[in-house]
Amino acid sequence: FGQAFLSEGSLPSLCTSTRLAQQRRQRAMVGIDLASTAYILICTAMVQLMTPGLAFFYGGLVKDTSVLTMMMQSFVSMGISSIVWYVVGFSLCFGES
Repeated sequence: FGQAFLSEGSLPSLCTSTRLAQQRRQRAMVGIDLASTAYILICTAMVQLMTPGLAFFYGGLVKDTSVLTMMMQSFVSMGISSIVWYVVGFSLCFGES
């Protein structure tokens, strides 16, 4: 039974796709590009530092009674965007494809 299965050609094509997948994983595991990683982390830090400035700017545009509400909205949006980055954006930037 094993000889007939091998002669049909389905197993070698499966092995070839498995070998290609292993080669892709090995190329991905060679190392992390230090420059790209530093660039992404610096950009992330700049966006995170921009949020308090934006909160103060928006706070200056509203009435005195609404300043705290506006600032809290900016900081909550920063928290939500950080969670989305770690859940979705990180895999998009550093994924295999």
